Amino acid sequence: MNEYDLYRCKFIKIKGNFIVGRSIFDNKLYYIKINKYSKKFKIGTDNYFYATKKEKGIILKKTILSVVDYNKVINEKNDL
Repeated sequence: MNEYDLYRCKFIKIKGNFIVGRSIFDNKLYYIKINKYSKKFKIGTDNYFYATKKEKGIILKKTILSVVDYNKVINEKNDL
């Protein structure tokens, strides 16, 4: 089973293939990969979503989130 976490971010800007977002709770910066689930996000708004997390970089670490389908996460949790 994959590890999904719930995030809530305010979307700041688009940078390449990523949306840069800042966490509402701990003010941490995230790079959200643009895919079919995240393309609906609008700059200047905030939203919550389930995502997988990956750390990238040796010196300048970036946290990259890949948004997943909400229904997929709920179905997997119900199957437990």
